[in-house]
Amino acid sequence: MSVPVAFIAAAQQRAAALGQPTRALEDWRYVDVKPLAQDVAAGTAPQVPANGIIFSGGTCQTGTLPTGCAVLAEQALACEVASITDPATLWAVTGTTSGLALGLTADVDLAVIIAGAGTMGWRLHLDVATGCRVRLFVEHHHAAAARTCGWITLALGAGTHVEAVDTDAGDQDQRLVTWQVAVGRDATFRHTAHSIGGRLCRSRIEVTLAAPGASCDLAAIDATAGDHQAHRLTRVLHAAPHTTSRQLLKAIVNDRSAISCDGLITMVRGADGSDANLQNRNLLLSEHARADTRPQLDIRADEVKAAHGATVGRLPVEELLYLRLRGLDESAARALLGESFANEVLMRITGLKP
Repeated sequence: MSVPVAFIAAAQQRAAALGQPTRALEDWRYVDVKPLAQDVAAGTAPQVPANGIIFSGGTCQTGTLPTGCAVLAEQALACEVASITDPATLWAVTGTTSGLALGLTADVDLAVIIAGAGTMGWRLHLDVATGCRVRLFVEHHHAAAARTCGWITLALGAGTHVEAVDTDAGDQDQRLVTWQVAVGRDATFRHTAHSIGGRLCRSRIEVTLAAPGASCDLAAIDATAGDHQAHRLTRVLHAAPHTTSRQLLKAIVNDRSAISCDGLITMVRGADGSDANLQNRNLLLSEHARADTRPQLDIRADEVKAAHGATVGRLPVEELLYLRLRGLDESAARALLGESFANEVLMRITGLKP
């Protein structure tokens, strides 16, 4: 399936009007955008298992889809582009692009493989029917120097439960991925991510809790080294009363690499009885490493709970000494403490793998 031609043309015009992102844009203020000005050579995508859905080289291929997956019309991949303000979202549907829209009407496990080479855009839309339980596994396998822009939209019906895992296996590429999720009444969206950075790795996730009882739980661990960078931007909108959100975003930063976390929780007027919490934890392993954090609350409702917090720190000297006194050398002690820091998120991934 391809993205509708009219939608691509509208996205191209909108992208041209917005221009290249710069640090003057609030959503890009921490991003080193220089890699976006570099040419991206064509290349061969790495080999990946031929299961589930594969986006590669501007095409979309599907294996045997699970029972309960129905291909929707191309129009499901389109939307109103005039309101889009993020260039990376538009890039996912401009130029050579592929897309797939599915309706999920039963409990399913769905694997999505992104095999990036050169410059590639891809689009995935999922409608999850009332009461379904879905596990979605998204894996990025990119060739060196690739630039891949992706856009995932999910619409969760009443009482649905979606577990999403988003992991990458590259470290020299540019990955720009947008998630847009609408969560219905008494539905739950649980998202866990792991990245090792890249020349420019940026994940943007927008969740709208659209009806009473809707909830989301976001967790991520980013680990960068060398001169890599990874940026995580979250926008959670409590648009109805008695909605709940939790975010735990962690990062381990080494060498001269850079990490940022920019999270915003908004509770609109009328979202009374809602409960939100955002926590960002950053661990620096080098004096040259950099972590930027900006947790934000925009509360316009009454009788709500909303909290946020952020830390940037180094390995505790006391804990390092404790492990050294018990026979571990410094390298092993540091590795063990780093693993302990990350495990709170990583265990969510290992517990879900089929």
